[in-house]
Amino acid sequence: MYEGQDFATFMYTVCNAYPNVETVIEKLTDYVSEEYKAFHAKTVSEHITLIWIQQRGKTYQVSRVSNIRDTTGFERYVAAHWDTDDLKEYDINIAYRVYKDEWYDWQTIKIANV
Repeated sequence: MYEGQDFATFMYTVCNAYPNVETVIEKLTDYVSEEYKAFHAKTVSEHITLIWIQQRGKTYQVSRVSNIRDTTGFERYVAAHWDTDDLKEYDINIAYRVYKDEWYDWQTIKIANV
């Protein structure tokens, strides 16, 4: 379903498929969905270790952790509510930024299904 998509296209597709960022994060970290499998493959192949995702003023952190060093089969993803900005409470668009040896700029995804 997500084969051939780069990380940015994948994020755009997933974020527009679900009603809110909390559902997106749940799919990215549930260990069974197609979204989780694609997210895992893309973060490993693009060397992404951490991602911040925000919507409606809430920023969530999703990080990849490994139980056994250099053993991708034992990796899992942990999501945590990181920050809240009450001034952005009504911003329905989703933004994300990734960490690959350094923080990259925020990327905004315009939500089409509103």
